[in-house]
Amino acid sequence: MAKKRILIVADDYNLPSGFGTVMNNLLKGIENTNLDITYLIKATSQQLLHNMKNRYNFKHIFNSNYDHIAFDTLHTILREEPKFDLIFIYEDLDIVLMHYYGSSLYNFSGNDLLYDQNVIAYSPIDTLKIPEIWKKGTEIEHLKILAITKVGESILKDAGFKTIGYLPHASNKEIYKLDLSKKVEDKDGVLYVGRLDKRKNIFALLDIAKKLSEDNIHVTIKTFIDRQNIDVVKQSGILQSNINVILDYLSEEGLAALYRAHKFYVSVTHAEGFGLPFLDSIMCGTPVITVDNNIIKEVVGPNGIYIPTYSIYDDYRIWSIIKNENEAINIIKESLKMDKESYLDLRTKQYEHANKYSWEDNRKKFIDILEAE
Repeated sequence: MAKKRILIVADDYNLPSGFGTVMNNLLKGIENTNLDITYLIKATSQQLLHNMKNRYNFKHIFNSNYDHIAFDTLHTILREEPKFDLIFIYEDLDIVLMHYYGSSLYNFSGNDLLYDQNVIAYSPIDTLKIPEIWKKGTEIEHLKILAITKVGESILKDAGFKTIGYLPHASNKEIYKLDLSKKVEDKDGVLYVGRLDKRKNIFALLDIAKKLSEDNIHVTIKTFIDRQNIDVVKQSGILQSNINVILDYLSEEGLAALYRAHKFYVSVTHAEGFGLPFLDSIMCGTPVITVDNNIIKEVVGPNGIYIPTYSIYDDYRIWSIIKNENEAINIIKESLKMDKESYLDLRTKQYEHANKYSWEDNRKKFIDILEAE
């Protein structure tokens, strides 16, 4: 029986970023299946590039910070190689549609060769309503969407896309795990891990962080180094505050230790496609305080501590906006005063919900999808 030929396209493959973590976990064991996999992967880490080539024997892999190279390279692959049985693209839906229609931003005219290919887009949905400009994608005959959350799948269905269910993310439970020897009284302050960009509502977060630190509350921000992050950090003045800003690289083990050291993980993000740091934090025994966005509530569960928001339409997306920064600060302060019994009860309830997500289950479903479609 001939092997099924599959092209997997994944952008921004950098550990421990969200995309890198997800693909690294989904691909474990895939070499033992009856699938002939070709990969188109971007990795901006030279060491990761080397490791990936050795582990997966990637045929198409490049080191670049420029997204348009992925468009050009995909066009070349489809022109030069026999037709694939399936193309699996892990990328934001608007970027997936750029592959078809092109983009003036990247000076790319679109890929006519894609229309005859069987394509699954594994796409995080970070808006509460699909913009009209994206709905042209519902007309693409051979495009199906694999959502990441139930809420995301519902949004896609309502917009008219062909969906094949949802495949959530999960924590690496060998690394992000509860350490019962860590006493509650030894945990201190609040933590944020992630990018410093507009979608994360970063200026509101930094303002809240400054006000908390002025009240002698320990605040740590762990971000990833790139030009945008460094510029935001410098402009915000947080390096001159009492906020502990970590720009250095941390392994996943180092991140897990950082989660365990803090009493709460805090995010006032505008939107999330899933929110993997929420799960990682909860699995390490550090409960989450975040916004009441429906996608985030699905991930964190019914026992999250939620900051009230309202919705606005911005940049083709509907985003959640915290109603009042002072209210958010008060929620965080009151949570930090929680007695030990209440804290442990909250930790247990959030943990039980997060623990339902499993990479082992996800990998089986992922391979089943590749074999079936």
